[in-house]
Amino acid sequence: MHISYARVYKFKHLMFEWHSYMGPVFLRHADCEPKPEQLRPMRDYAVLNKWERLCKNEREQYRIY
Repeated sequence: MHISYARVYKFKHLMFEWHSYMGPVFLRHADCEPKPEQLRPMRDYAVLNKWERLCKNEREQYRIY
């Protein structure tokens, strides 16, 4: 079980938790559990970078929790 107070977003193919201090935690789509570190390709970080460049209002459109 994974418990967190961070906000969860889904942007393009990526689902992740975002915390302003701790940064991202990439999640699996099936059960919203954290992805193992070896399953985080660089393309996920590229998509995250695109999300970070959005303004705050646009980011909130992709928030699911």
